[in-house]
Amino acid sequence: MKKFTLLLLTILIFSSLRMLYAQCPTGETNVKISIKTDNYGSETTWTLTHESGSPTYESGGPYTDINGGQLYVKNVCIPLGTPVKFKINDEYGDGICCSYGNGYYKIELLGYTFATGGEFGTADSVSFVVDTPLVRDMSVSAINLMEYVSIGNINITGKIKSMGGDTVTSYDLNYSVNGGTPVTHSFTSQSIYPFTTVNFNHPIPYNATASGTYTVKVWASNINGDVDLNLDNDTMTTIFTVVSQVPQKYALVEVATGVWCGYCPDGAVKLKQILESYPNAIGYNIHNGDAMAFADGNTVNSAYASGYPNGYVDRMVFPDGTGVGLSRSLWNAKTSERLTHVSPVAVDVTNTYNQNTRQVTVTVSATFYANLNEELRFNAVIVEDSLTGTGTGWNQTNNYNNTTGHPMYGLGNPIVGYYHRYVLKAMLGGAFGTANSLPASVTDGATYTKEYTYTLPSTMKEKDVRIVGMVQKYNTNVQRRAILNSKKVNLEGFTDISEPDFIEDLVIYPNPASTQANISFKTNRNTKTEIAVYNFLGQQMVSSSLNSINAGFYTYELNTQNLPRGIYNVVIHFDNYTVCKKIVIE
Repeated sequence: MKKFTLLLLTILIFSSLRMLYAQCPTGETNVKISIKTDNYGSETTWTLTHESGSPTYESGGPYTDINGGQLYVKNVCIPLGTPVKFKINDEYGDGICCSYGNGYYKIELLGYTFATGGEFGTADSVSFVVDTPLVRDMSVSAINLMEYVSIGNINITGKIKSMGGDTVTSYDLNYSVNGGTPVTHSFTSQSIYPFTTVNFNHPIPYNATASGTYTVKVWASNINGDVDLNLDNDTMTTIFTVVSQVPQKYALVEVATGVWCGYCPDGAVKLKQILESYPNAIGYNIHNGDAMAFADGNTVNSAYASGYPNGYVDRMVFPDGTGVGLSRSLWNAKTSERLTHVSPVAVDVTNTYNQNTRQVTVTVSATFYANLNEELRFNAVIVEDSLTGTGTGWNQTNNYNNTTGHPMYGLGNPIVGYYHRYVLKAMLGGAFGTANSLPASVTDGATYTKEYTYTLPSTMKEKDVRIVGMVQKYNTNVQRRAILNSKKVNLEGFTDISEPDFIEDLVIYPNPASTQANISFKTNRNTKTEIAVYNFLGQQMVSSSLNSINAGFYTYELNTQNLPRGIYNVVIHFDNYTVCKKIVIE
């Protein structure tokens, strides 16, 4: 009786396991895909394909939007030994964890969890072979070295993954530079479970004493005191360049937007916050599908935008990303990160402007601090600030009209008469720079220049024109066309400065104000003066022209009683000079 009971129990357990997993033919095994969505399941899709991209073995999504998310499970039979690729996409660009719920994905087969994750941007992917893992197998999956670094100690950091079936308790991490003597460190007291990825930081840095290009190789060995059973995947190499000098780095933030996009007003808020937070950040909006869109801008957005609004920080693919396009939740952090990167080139921009013909001649110069052998290009773009108009091509759709606390709250949907800030109007070198504008090999210490001409349309306001020059990479892979450095200037004769030399003692008081504020200043010459007040959105709330005033001391009474509480920009034009000061209305 006991034997019969034991046999029955065994049969029941085996039957239950067979029900949990797909019953696969001989030579195949079950791969289990678990997807726990965040609150917005409709944004999530995924595929499981052959490593080559075809065929597709299984796919899922979009799912239903459910507060708290929901778990979805699929099982698929795949032949043993098949190399496969799992890719998951998030339309909004914030992954499935942890902004709007604690979603995750998990891939299981043969009793192992081969991959798990959830924190990513627009996409995440993992490749593996459907087979029983070797006992000991480690793979260096990433080396987190910047492409350009300064002379001195260079930390060798990255990610390493256990691809074997045993838990790794110890291993050696090795690196060599330009084929030199290996530098080895033994990591002990580890607990790296099968198919788990961990960060590494080699405790012995490499000391770079001269500028130049270096190749570093990193590999793992001596796993649990024994040999790695798969030497084909344990090594990774990368190239980095040491610069002779470190120039000032500027970060260019390009935002894909459109008046039809209800979430894009939040992108405008995010860009404005970045430009106010980082003095060395440059930003503009590339419009799509509205009155401010143009062909080259459409080309850039078609190449990079994974949704709207979307942002490109120096058109970089960051080490933890999968593409240039970034969700707005990442713009601030990636701008901050990019500003810490070393650039091999200093960019400068000058221009001359003929007010009669409205033609501007732009000269972009680049001084390099490394010998580089790759295709690089000059470019220059024209940006106009504070554009407004009427109709469907201008009125801004606003999904935040009813969102209490948002800067766009209560402004209408659409916002009629919306002021569009930092609008990209022309790309003088095209979407990806001027071909052959820089030599195939640039020399450390050498300076190169490129000249562009552009005629401002009659509708373009000269005082609101900005010019951005840049040096960018070019590659057949559009995702590898990063901007190395950039510089922004105003149109000649329309310079933004804190206070012109002929203006003294400029002050706004009281500040904060309630019903009235005074703007007082002394001018040492006759000057045409205009005063305007703008809210957070760039909308003009007050405008006044003092016309031409004589040299002397002046006080202008600014009526603020109809202004809602908040922070405003007071913009004062003295001839071709512009001064901007903040005022708080209580």
